[in-house]
Amino acid sequence: MQVLLTPHPGSLPARNFRLEAGIDRYADALRLEFAWRGDTSELLIPGPCPPRRRDELWRSTCFEAFVSVAGNDAYYEINISPSGEWASYRFSRYREGMAPASLAPFEDPFVLLDEAILEVSAVIEFNGASELGQEIPLLLNLTAVIEERDGTKSYWALNHPPEGPPDFHHAACFTLELPPAPAP
Repeated sequence: MQVLLTPHPGSLPARNFRLEAGIDRYADALRLEFAWRGDTSELLIPGPCPPRRRDELWRSTCFEAFVSVAGNDAYYEINISPSGEWASYRFSRYREGMAPASLAPFEDPFVLLDEAILEVSAVIEFNGASELGQEIPLLLNLTAVIEERDGTKSYWALNHPPEGPPDFHHAACFTLELPPAPAP
């Protein structure tokens, strides 16, 4: 499934570009793909690092997925950086009970960078997160923080809160429904 992300009205980018996201669901994993199309020389992109878990990736250019189950206050946040680093967290409810989650890339995140595209993708395994079972529909918001060389930061999402500043955690943003995973 392919979708287009839009910037929050209070954080518009300094330059014109397009941000697309794709998602596929498997029995025990999600495949996430993000593609930024425009002049990549204008982006502030974290340099390559050995793939590893690292906190606070959202402080610079980073791609994210927020995943929940309808009727459940708990949700997950997955961060993937163009550096190859990643993080995942579980929240017990809106912005509360944050703890590292067992969700992790199946293999190193894929990063493609040239003068006109920045593409980042990863397959994230659920690793025992039983509430995300294959028979349960998932609700998501796909998001990104984009930092430009001039210091401009824009906050992109499939859906934004109805008012106020950017807030990817807001329940009103979890609007992409993925049906149960296909049978193996």
